[in-house]
Amino acid sequence: MISDGMRAEASVWMLETYRPPLAVLAERLASTDPAEALAAANALAERAREGKDDPQALAACVPADLLALTHDAQRVLAELAVMGLPLVIPKLPADLPPALACRFRCAALLASPERLPLDEASPLDLHAVADAPVERALASGLWIRAAAHARPAMHDHAITFARAGLFRAVLSPVEPAEVLWDIARRSSDAVATRALGLLAEPWAQGLPCPPLAAWLHGEEVALAALRLAASRRDTAWVRRFATCEDVARSVRRAALVALGALGAVEDVELLLVLAEDEPAGGGPEAIEAMCCLKRRGISPDEDQACRAIELALRYEVLPIEPLVECTSSRADALVATIDECISCGASKARAARLLAAFGTRRTLARLLEMAEQAADPILSRSAIRELGWLEERSAEPVLLARLDAEPEACLFALGRLGGAATAERLRSLLEGAPPPWLSAGLRVLFRLDPSPSVLSAAAEHGAISAETLDALQAHASAEQIDALAAIAKAPGHPFRASAIGALGRTGGPLAIDPLAALLTDGDEEIRALCKAALRTLGQRLAIPDPPLACLEGATDPGAALVAEAALRRLRRRSESVAETTLLLDAVFGYNHPHLVRVVRPLLRRDNPEIRKRAIACLSAAGPACAAWLFPSLSRDVPLPVARQALLALGNAAVPGLGGAIAAWLSHPNMNLKKAAAEALARSRDSDAIPALVDVLAVHDQPGLRELAERALRAIAGPFFRSLIVERIAATKEPRREDLLASTIARDVAPEELAALVARRPNLPKVLVLHTYAANAENAADLDAALRRHGVRDRIPHETDVAPESPLRAGLAGAEAERCITELRRTIREAPFLDKPSPDLVACVRAAAERAGTIGARLAVPEQRVLSALLPQLDRVTRKDALALLATTTDPFVSSRVLPFIDMEEEIDPRHAPLLAAVLRQSGPEAARSRSADPRPAVRAQAALVLRLAGEGTLAFTPPSERAALLQAWIDAGRENDLLAALEGRDALPLVQVAKLVADRSGAAAAWALAERWAAARPAERTPSLVDLAFLGEIAGSALRALAQGETRGEVRQRAITELFRARRADRAFLRPLLADAHPGVREAAAAALIHAGDHDDRAYVLGTWLAGAIRGSFTMTLDEQDTPAVAKAVADAATEAAQLRVLGPVTALPPGSRIPLLLALHSSPHPRVAGAACDSLRSLPAAHVLPHVEPRLRAGDLSLLDTIGAAGAVPRRLADLARTSDDAAAWVRFGLRAAGGGVLYAAGLGATIAAWASTSPSPAAALSLLARLADWYDERHARALCRALEPALSGARRDAVLGSLLEALREQPPELVSRVLSGIVRPTDTLALQLLAEAEARSPGLLDLLAPALRSAVERALDTALATAGPEAARRLLTYFAGRADRPSERERVLTMLERHVRSSERRVSLHAHRLLRTLAPRERYLRATRALLDDPDPTTLRLAIRVLAFGGDADSTAAIAARLFHPHAGVSRAARAGLLALGEAAVPPLLGARSHLRPDRRAALDAVLDEIRSLTAGNTAR
Repeated sequence: MISDGMRAEASVWMLETYRPPLAVLAERLASTDPAEALAAANALAERAREGKDDPQALAACVPADLLALTHDAQRVLAELAVMGLPLVIPKLPADLPPALACRFRCAALLASPERLPLDEASPLDLHAVADAPVERALASGLWIRAAAHARPAMHDHAITFARAGLFRAVLSPVEPAEVLWDIARRSSDAVATRALGLLAEPWAQGLPCPPLAAWLHGEEVALAALRLAASRRDTAWVRRFATCEDVARSVRRAALVALGALGAVEDVELLLVLAEDEPAGGGPEAIEAMCCLKRRGISPDEDQACRAIELALRYEVLPIEPLVECTSSRADALVATIDECISCGASKARAARLLAAFGTRRTLARLLEMAEQAADPILSRSAIRELGWLEERSAEPVLLARLDAEPEACLFALGRLGGAATAERLRSLLEGAPPPWLSAGLRVLFRLDPSPSVLSAAAEHGAISAETLDALQAHASAEQIDALAAIAKAPGHPFRASAIGALGRTGGPLAIDPLAALLTDGDEEIRALCKAALRTLGQRLAIPDPPLACLEGATDPGAALVAEAALRRLRRRSESVAETTLLLDAVFGYNHPHLVRVVRPLLRRDNPEIRKRAIACLSAAGPACAAWLFPSLSRDVPLPVARQALLALGNAAVPGLGGAIAAWLSHPNMNLKKAAAEALARSRDSDAIPALVDVLAVHDQPGLRELAERALRAIAGPFFRSLIVERIAATKEPRREDLLASTIARDVAPEELAALVARRPNLPKVLVLHTYAANAENAADLDAALRRHGVRDRIPHETDVAPESPLRAGLAGAEAERCITELRRTIREAPFLDKPSPDLVACVRAAAERAGTIGARLAVPEQRVLSALLPQLDRVTRKDALALLATTTDPFVSSRVLPFIDMEEEIDPRHAPLLAAVLRQSGPEAARSRSADPRPAVRAQAALVLRLAGEGTLAFTPPSERAALLQAWIDAGRENDLLAALEGRDALPLVQVAKLVADRSGAAAAWALAERWAAARPAERTPSLVDLAFLGEIAGSALRALAQGETRGEVRQRAITELFRARRADRAFLRPLLADAHPGVREAAAAALIHAGDHDDRAYVLGTWLAGAIRGSFTMTLDEQDTPAVAKAVADAATEAAQLRVLGPVTALPPGSRIPLLLALHSSPHPRVAGAACDSLRSLPAAHVLPHVEPRLRAGDLSLLDTIGAAGAVPRRLADLARTSDDAAAWVRFGLRAAGGGVLYAAGLGATIAAWASTSPSPAAALSLLARLADWYDERHARALCRALEPALSGARRDAVLGSLLEALREQPPELVSRVLSGIVRPTDTLALQLLAEAEARSPGLLDLLAPALRSAVERALDTALATAGPEAARRLLTYFAGRADRPSERERVLTMLERHVRSSERRVSLHAHRLLRTLAPRERYLRATRALLDDPDPTTLRLAIRVLAFGGDADSTAAIAARLFHPHAGVSRAARAGLLALGEAAVPPLLGARSHLRPDRRAALDAVLDEIRSLTAGNTAR
């Protein structure tokens, strides 16, 4: 019996869960039960949202007396009325709840906006308008009515609606522009400000600026009007705001700043005049604007710069930094003006600061002159302090000279820039009479050199404090730093890396210069160690009062000090190209205080690699870098330089530069297009909007589109969609519409798309197509929104596009989603019908065809309804329904579905997910039929059924279920089945089966099974029993028997090993096995006995090892107590075999005991023994071996040198022995072995080796050693070596000696080659000149080490080296010449050389020359050289040439490219066709000319290309 309450609850559940007919809804809406009425109202709202029903029919369901319904039902119906349902709303009573009244009033106003009075605004109307949905407010015209209202509050709502409509692109720009303009004229200042602010947003790009005279007065609204003028780029209005006296002061200042982003050349004078008229009022803003103009490439002339400087020196309020930036190009000419101002009484400190800020050579020279002026102490002190702030190290001598006269200023400066000379001068103060400023001087000295003597003197004179000691950096004295630096700069020194690390750990400010010198070392590992040391040093020097400006407030002190060291080197401006690039790489990414003044001059270098890196470094300076980088945007600069300039200017984000950057979006080079788009994303300049939209409309390259879209979104913000939709509406070319629509398709919500299509019906259908394809999973929501807005005819279908269209797949997915939604709708209607409707049958079939198995997509109530309808469906439809329900997880649905699956019939593949469940309800026969099913779940279920029935077989059981099957066999005692599982192709491992048996039945049963299995074939299977040691004692006895009685040694060895692992091998068992005939058994027994036995057993094993019974890989750890036994064995070993046998035990001893025995074996008469002992000795550190052999070496037995393993360095004690030795050959051999393939640190032995080479009749070996010495890197030692070689190089043996040196140097580093040969080669030594030329090509900059005459000779050798160079050498030489083409004459020579080598027969040389031309040659010349590659036989080279010429727009190569249409290689012919299409219309005349010369059978291919070019051109013209 069901109660009335439960019936009411069931009714509510039915209304909520399913889709009742409208008649039921009309009846339930009038129910007295509030819950039932609310459920009916919600169901009605759901049907309204679907959009399938006629709105009038839905409205007819609502009772006439609407306000008599329950409150909750009224609330839902009020929302429906707001959505647009045409309900008849009666007059609202006064006692109606305000919230409900507000919604009904909103619905009434949306239905009839004219109901809104224009002269008054009640609170109800204000709330009703504010809460109106944006789409309906725009569609009904309510927002226009609100805009025409007399009250500002309504205007504010209209602005909100306009903004939302522009966000969604529902409004085109013209309409809201007029409305907002009208609001701004009529409304209050606050609302007018918001209206003008919206008019200044990016959506209005391209609209003209309206008259703004009405807003010249006031402040807030005037600022908004100024922003509007600036956004529309109307400089006339901006100038008017800046110059009008009636304009508020804050507005005039803002106008001055805006002129910086918009102004032209003539505005420089205007800004300067305004600054002169009112320096304190608008002066700072005028200077900032001039700075912004400078960043855009607009500089003041010399007269204007002089006036600006005079103004800045007269008024303190004017900022110096922007003034210096905008006049930087006139810096040297302004020195005279500054001097003149000083003579007229200007601030000397401010003048010195100006000179320091310029930072050019001329201004720094003037600062130095000022610092030396004793007659003007104020000017001198100011200059000295500025030099200190600049850390200008060239000023150190001047400051030291002025120290006595100006101690305070000089000590301040020396504390920041002082070096070794400063430390020496201040240290001298401790020796004579102390000056009055001794305490301050010691404080500076203590920072540079905290040695014990300085610390004591500083403490005595009160030059330190507790805070100083607390913050004291733990760095060493100057003497220690000098010692470490000497080691660090010595290539080949064994302690070089350690010294570099020590400089970082213990060095102070004086350690920076030695480490800076290593930043360009030829060894990459040394460079990395140097940077790591500088980072460590930077972290340590970052104390509260740091000694360097770069460490003040540094977030990364390590990176700051690396940049400091590199900039110190770059200040000299004398580094080679290679060194300069390495130094710039070290600076990159850090904004050092002196970055700009040091790196900026490098922009004048012609080398593109230097310029590119300099630009990358300057980008860290932010907007301040733009003034110097803007000239690099010239089309004449190399492409890598232009690309880096684009990225840097993008990071600078200078207002007004967007247009200049956007112009590069049209460059033919794709990398530059992408760089421009990436830069625009960071610059966020609205001037770039048209160009970015053009890119999205024209280009289909994914990477470029992604960058352009990111940039446009960053600039346009929420108005991105509006810009794209406006371009779609304006363009008429299908391809562009397609590309633009794809940009916004995924971002459009269903309601927004419907509002857009309904309000702007003229938009092309491609936008709807792309939106559906991109949001196929939301197709039902999109359909419903379009239907609700009355544009159901715009709903797209799969057949609306061609089969090959990329949108086809997305639209097919939308159709599938539509089928699923329709199926769910018809299922929810079914409970209210007597039988399945034809719509339901059609939907089931369509969904099964399109969507496959979608049971998981149906809600559980829907699955239950469909499963309940299965008996009423015909056979075909039932199969489709079963397919839809095949993945259900609901047990009630399964219970209805499974009876319809007949295992005796052929199973529909779509019903496969149900098979496992069917098998659970089936017998063994069905399970046997499905044992080999390809689906693992089915096989597992079948195996389970068969296992439970006792019929399981291993072959048809999935691997994951085999353990369960074996356990069932074990429990059932089916031993024969277990044995069978160990046989055949799919046999299981014995260990796996034995473990299962042991777990279920015990170890004894497992061993019995294994023995029974092994007994069948004992010879083959017995070794497998060894793996069963885990079974414990029952297996132990068998393993012992195997270890003692098995005939195969490897089986016995495995048995011993397993017994040892199981700790079941005792001493009594193991000892006899040491005499076994098999060596592996002896080894295994010995290893086990060492761990299981006692001291006597260990001695027994050692004796056995020494006797030679144990060999192979056996080893044991010996200690000093074992030495006598091993020594006796060595003494007793007389034969070669015996001595080789004891080598193993000897090498197991500690080094102290091992070395004497190895030396004894080294003296063996048997070569193999002596060689093995020698190798063992060499593997030990030389410091361990040397004390044992030194007495014999001093006695003259130099054969022992072979036992010393010195790698890369000769120990000092050996070097002392070598100097007094008569056997030079032995020492030379030792030195060559110690050098290996690298450099040798000879501990001062260089002069001796040179003397050996000069006096030896066969000096080749000595010269080879001499050429590898690290002494050549030290100028003093190198001169000594050259003097020692003079006798050999000045006589008749010169050619032979020089030839030996050259042969030794061929594989050495280029720097070593240059240092060795620079002092001994003559300009006539041809072979030496060639080797020097090769070294220079491998490491540019080595010519600087050579004398002028020799340098000229090497340069001549370089010029002729290409004629005889191989491919690799030629590529290296071409790179060298390209990197040094600084002057125009050199560049022309290099370009000619590269053009010649583009035609080289060697492909790698040809392509390398072509790559270099791309960075050096002008575009036309590069393309002309590329034409030579069209004759190359290699298809890859041909494709490269065609692509370069085509995308470079080289129309002159059209005929040659057209000839490659018929190339036998398919890739070449495809590239030729794509290249001709890329050339476009420019290729048509040459192609027509080439056509007349073609064979008739080839003209059709050319005609097809011509037709395609014309069609593409016609499409572009139509736009």
